[in-house]
Amino acid sequence: MNNAIHKKNTKKSKIRILMVEDSPDDATLIIIELRRGGFQSDYTRVDKIAELKTALATQKWDLIIADFSLPGFNALESLSIIRSHSRYLPVIVVSGVVNEEMAVNVMRAGAQDFIPKENLSRLIPAVEREMQDVLRRNQQILTEEILRQFAMVIEQTHEIVVITDTNGTIQYVNPTFEKVTGYSYREAIGQNPRILKSGKHNEKLYQQMWETISQGKKWSGRLINKRKDGSLFTEETSIIPLMNEEGELDSYVAVKRDITGQLELEEQLHQAQKMESIGRLTGGIAHDFKNLLTPILGYSQMLLHYGSLNDETKGQIEQINIAAISANNLIEQLLAFSRKQILKKESVSLNEIIGSMQGILQQTLGDDIELKIDLSHDVSDICSDKTQIERVIMNLTTNAREGHAKWWTCHYHRTEYLSLRTKRKQSIRYSPWRICCAYIYGQREWYGRINIEKDIRTLFYKQR
Repeated sequence: MNNAIHKKNTKKSKIRILMVEDSPDDATLIIIELRRGGFQSDYTRVDKIAELKTALATQKWDLIIADFSLPGFNALESLSIIRSHSRYLPVIVVSGVVNEEMAVNVMRAGAQDFIPKENLSRLIPAVEREMQDVLRRNQQILTEEILRQFAMVIEQTHEIVVITDTNGTIQYVNPTFEKVTGYSYREAIGQNPRILKSGKHNEKLYQQMWETISQGKKWSGRLINKRKDGSLFTEETSIIPLMNEEGELDSYVAVKRDITGQLELEEQLHQAQKMESIGRLTGGIAHDFKNLLTPILGYSQMLLHYGSLNDETKGQIEQINIAAISANNLIEQLLAFSRKQILKKESVSLNEIIGSMQGILQQTLGDDIELKIDLSHDVSDICSDKTQIERVIMNLTTNAREGHAKWWTCHYHRTEYLSLRTKRKQSIRYSPWRICCAYIYGQREWYGRINIEKDIRTLFYKQR
């Protein structure tokens, strides 16, 4: 295929020739000779140094044919000017005088060939040779540029790239490898990829991997590897065997992508979807249970108000009514958790809300966490949706439960703000609003905060 390309370019393509020649007749003879050899050309003739410099600076040439001796300068001076402009532009010197020393000097000065004018039959093979060299050189330059760009891609990509020999010895790693693994280029070169082994996979997996790639086949899979600092990360890996020109296995290229963050996001999404499903289920059950509870509340209240009951029976019905009211409150909290409760603003007491939630919050926290309620009684009621406040408190408590250190105290305190903490903190005020903030503190860590003005200002504000 390459030979075909060469023939096409040397025999049929039109070439641009700069002729450094003071004799128009000699220039015409050279062009006629080129046409006999199958070359079509556009040429320009110059016979002064200034014209030569201008032609080189303003146009692109495929070939220069220069006479050795011109009025005022010779081929050696021409070559000096040409080579200062381009190292690779082919130059063929023709001369009416044949002199071995002259030919040697011209070739040393950078000419590709020296041809006597009385033997122009040598011109065609020389031009064909030079055009083929130009084509090869251009292809080499193009290849080098592609390789340079490819190297830039590897250096700047967010994928991990590792190249090893057939024994698995690391020969190259890109900057992303250094960033993800913590190993520098110098530390990785000469090592085996097993420096990243986490111990999370059995040897059978690695055996299958090596069997696959040693047969010249691509292997893809997911690996849990270990960074230099000992932390783990998950990567999607593709290992590609590279073959040399003889079809023999030469090296391996591993292209990897760190998907640790992606997996964490997927897990968070899965957890959110699971919580949403639990919320829907909880809301449906709570709604049905509330319907069943309604007649119990209604009939127990009717009996207390209108029934003729002895003291013992009345006390028993009061216990039924109290239990039903507590169950109803629990249902409302479950509905708040499932977000199915209709928003309803009213004047409510934060102290009462927190006190009524003590049981369900303690159950949420579990036995290994102490729930401690410490309320201040010198504040006024607020206008808000009760279930939304309950949801805020429940969310903060649940989040703290997920991240708690064992045996820390969840502490409710009400002064000018609402907080869950172990240490008293000064109140926060923003005029004209008195802002309520919710905090959760553990023994060592601060787990969360809700700024009521910022996050649910439309639902919850303090009356001035």
